[in-house]
Amino acid sequence: DACRLAATASALRAAADSDEVWGSFLPADWADVLARCSTAGSREGETKKELFSRLCGSPVLLDGCNLSFSLDRRSGGKKYMIPAKALCYGWSGYPYGGLAWSHCHPHSRFREVAVLSHLCWLDVYGILNTKNLPGVGRGYAAYLVYRVHWLPTPNTAQKQREKATASSAAAICNHE
Repeated sequence: DACRLAATASALRAAADSDEVWGSFLPADWADVLARCSTAGSREGETKKELFSRLCGSPVLLDGCNLSFSLDRRSGGKKYMIPAKALCYGWSGYPYGGLAWSHCHPHSRFREVAVLSHLCWLDVYGILNTKNLPGVGRGYAAYLVYRVHWLPTPNTAQKQREKATASSAAAICNHE
């Protein structure tokens, strides 16, 4: 709304771009969050509008790169991501399968990602400090972010194609 207001009336642009207006879009504890940044938290001379845009556009790492923080552009809600290393895993797999750690993965904001192979099922356990959650009576959601890679086996691709033609809703995952 602030951007629309500034676009319709040039006289209101200064008011719409003011730190007072954009400060209301930031969470109340934004200064405390930025103080925990492992990367560049606040930048000298950065306006609150620029800070809001940056936190919506690219996450910052907190607490020694053990937590990722960003803002939802629509709601202004906080978004946290816990690295794979901070979670516990239980799985059933084949004797030659298991858990390995991959360093500097190109698709991860964290230093390490978990690589699990040959799974039948997987349990994931994690703890997020409640001080990071919204206040009492406010909702929150938890998501498991993962990437699936199918390893090629004899006739895997052919079986996937047959399954996809049998059901239009089927998705085919190919080895990357």
